Amino acid sequence: MFKSGGRFFISDLRRDMAFPVRWFHYFGTKPKERRPGLLTSIDASYTPKELAGFLKLTPLEGAKIGANPIGLEITEGKA
Repeated sequence: MFKSGGRFFISDLRRDMAFPVRWFHYFGTKPKERRPGLLTSIDASYTPKELAGFLKLTPLEGAKIGANPIGLEITEGKA
């Protein structure tokens, strides 16, 4: 249950990450045994369009989706 007037921040990777960014993170992950887990996490994440659809089904009124080359964030939309 969400508290009225509360704040929130949700962060995750993004599945539609550009190939050069994905490549950089893959080969930069140490130890190399963690690399398969990174790919699994990226493949299990969402795109901004998918998140926008999910947010319509939640009580997170005024939520805004922010994106950067690596990930996505959902924050309260109020200033």
